[in-house]
Order: sequence, then C-alpha cells, then structure tokens
Amino acid sequence: MPKYITPIDYTIYEKEVSAMYNSATSIEERVLISLCWITGARTSEILKITQEDITYNDDFVNITIRTLKLGDRDSGRFKLRYRHLKFTRPTAPRNIYLETIIKWSERLTKPEARLIKRERRWVTRRLNVIGERVLNKPVTPYHFRHSVCTQLAMNGASIPEIMYFKGAISLNGVTPYIHAKPMMFKLESFNREKGLILGNENGGNLIKVSKEELQAYLKEKDEENN
Repeated sequence: MPKYITPIDYTIYEKEVSAMYNSATSIEERVLISLCWITGARTSEILKITQEDITYNDDFVNITIRTLKLGDRDSGRFKLRYRHLKFTRPTAPRNIYLETIIKWSERLTKPEARLIKRERRWVTRRLNVIGERVLNKPVTPYHFRHSVCTQLAMNGASIPEIMYFKGAISLNGVTPYIHAKPMMFKLESFNREKGLILGNENGGNLIKVSKEELQAYLKEKDEENN
C-alpha cells in the first residue's frame, strides 16, 4: 500500500464530499468525485468504467465495476470479476452525484468510451489538490473507499455485502469496518481457516461467519452476474 499523508482511516462524510464537489473546477473533476463517492471503487477500476457500464431508468441506476485486484492465480481469472451495483434514483431531491455520472455518460458517443480518460497520477493529483483546498488535507480514492464502506457498516450492511461492494475475497478487507456495525459487535477472534467470530458486547451469543459461508456467498454472486 502506498504512503498517505492523510491517515488512511480518515473518514469523509457527505457534507465534505459536497464541498469538494462544489469546489471542483471542471465537470471531469465532478465526475471523478461522484464516482469515488458512489462506488467506492479503486483508482484502476474507476478508470475502466465505460459508458456501457452505466445503465439507468427513472427508478434505478446500475454501475458495473470490473474488479482489478485479488485475482485467482490458480485459474487465471478473478474470483469476483464484476460487481453490479444498483442504486435507487431519487426524484426529490435528485442525487447530484448519480445525475452527474448519468449526464456525463450521455455525452459519450461510444459504448466502450471511458468516463475518465486519464492516468492514475491525474486522479490522485486532482483529489489531493481539491482536498487541500476544501478540507486542508489531501485525500485519495482510498479515503473515499474507506469512508463509503464505513458508512455502509454504520447503516447495517452485512459483512458479505461489504465484501461484495468492495470486491474483496478476504476477510482482511472488511475487518476495519466491524467497529462501525450498529449492533456494536467486537472482534473475538479471527482465523483465516475458520473464519470470523463476532461477539455481542451485551453478552449475547457469538455469531460466526465462516470462511466457507463467505466463499459460497461470493461464488453465488459471481455466478449471478455471468
């Protein structure tokens, strides 16, 4: 993992995202901020999103993310090759980030055209600059990613759901968000072979999410999307 000037566990909230969005000096920067906040995707994944990956109607917006990390070396394919994210499209008020993504995609003339035709360095630099200007600290797509997953956990998303949203196939990728679960579970033990065991702070029964259960969930999702 690269070095970050701003702590990697720094959490961005909607008010700060809105300020960054309004401070952006181009529509392309607004699209970048919108994609980071809506999808929580990795930089490489954001740069691969094309016009055909954005579909929508009056009620929903669907965004397909190509998972570009955590490949299955044995089979030569990704265990979770695509993530199909479905968002409700509110009418009053409109979600400015979803609408920005939609309007920008409509301007593209080819289905395979990328929404952001830039390099990773540009993404990092622009978010750094906007973050410094608005938040007095540079931020990166990772900070958006961490923030989105933290707030998913705070809103009651399950561990498999967070794993799917992130495109993670390891429990290591979601353990940082367990503290945000509204039921206030604490990590009792973690074993890569046995899975994850959570204990209720109020003395309730232990809940175990086994390695097999998580793998089965991710396999089912992968099969549904192919």
